[in-house]
Amino acid sequence: MRRTQEQLLQHIWAVLSGFHRGHRNGIRNEALARQLGLSPRRLRESIALLVRRDGRLIGSHPDHGIFVIETAQDAALADQCLADESFPTMDRRRALARAWRAHSEEIAVAMQPSLFEGVAG
Repeated sequence: MRRTQEQLLQHIWAVLSGFHRGHRNGIRNEALARQLGLSPRRLRESIALLVRRDGRLIGSHPDHGIFVIETAQDAALADQCLADESFPTMDRRRALARAWRAHSEEIAVAMQPSLFEGVAG
C-alpha cells in the first residue's frame, strides 16, 4: 500500500520522536532513509517540510545525524550546521549580485542613446 505524503510525514515524525530524541540519539540520513524505504533526497525534503510547515523541532549535524531538538545544545548544534551550509551559498549569492551589477551597468551604458544619434548631418 502506497502512503500519502501526510502519512509519510506522520511516520517520519513518529520514528524520529520515538527513537531519535536529542543529538546523542541521532541517526544518519542514509540509515533513516533506508529504514523508511525512501531516497535520502526524499527524506531531506520531507524533513524540511516537517520543520517549515509543521514547526517540528528536527535538527541535523554531520557528527550526530538527524535528531529531535530537545535542549539548547541540540538547537545550537543544528543551528551551526545550517550556518555552515548556508555561508558558502550566501557568499556565492553576493558574488553573483556583484557580477550582475557590473554586467548590467555595461548593458545600461551600451543601450544609452548616443548624444548624436538621430541628428541629421
